[in-house]
Formats: sequence, C-alpha cells, structure tokens
Amino acid sequence: MNPGPITKDFTLLGQAVTIEATPKSWTWHWGDNTTDTTTHPGTDGTISHAYPHAGQNLNPRVDVTYTGRWKLADGAWQTIPTTHTVTGNALNLDVHEAVIHLTR
Repeated sequence: MNPGPITKDFTLLGQAVTIEATPKSWTWHWGDNTTDTTTHPGTDGTISHAYPHAGQNLNPRVDVTYTGRWKLADGAWQTIPTTHTVTGNALNLDVHEAVIHLTR
C-alpha cells in the first residue's frame, strides 16, 4: 500500500502529459458490516479492529480514494475535480479467540 503520490507520464494526442494520483483516504471494510475511514494508511500499526465473536470466517478489505491532478509538459498543474476509489481485494480471515493463561 503506497501512501505517496503515484505519477505517470504519457503522450495523449501528441502532447506530453503528466498525471498524479495521491491517496486521500482509506476505508477499512472489516467484513463484519462495520467500516472505518482514515486519512493515513495505517502502515505504522495504528489501525486495528476487534471482532466481537470468534469462529467467524470474514472477508475484510481496504478501499483507497485518490485525488488527482494533471499537467502538460510545460504547463501548470490542473486539479481533477473528482476523486476515484479503488476497491481493495477481499482477503479470507478466520477469527479466533486469544485466551491468556497465567503460569508461575
């Protein structure tokens, strides 16, 4: 999951064009009918979710919403007025219960 801008150069109708997509938000679909939206990707371990029941088989995913801008070779950046959301691939998740046992 790349938290930084993605830039692509190409030629369109004979003109050199640069387009840039920047992640704006991440929507976490936990697979249990709940979601959370963040403005950071959680790569630092700050995104978590507690499932209320063990024994479930769920399919969580994360969707990323991008803002964009473009420019011609010698031009100024132009903002793309809409966002685009890329739906993440759902993963298979079996939920298990962690039980703590104290020993001496």
